[in-house]
Amino acid sequence: MKSLREHYSTRNLPDSNGVLTEGMYHRHDGARECTIWGDYFYMEALVRLTRDWRSYW
Repeated sequence: MKSLREHYSTRNLPDSNGVLTEGMYHRHDGARECTIWGDYFYMEALVRLTRDWRSYW
């Protein structure tokens, strides 16, 4: 989590449309973008680390 925050967050990119950079939609095209699934799992990990997590799956 620390590495993601320090190296891949968009905290210094105010015009970004996501939370994490370096995602990939296609193998040869679309690298280094924010992705919805990268942001989702990052946020889920933050919630699990900071809250009492009771999964419903």
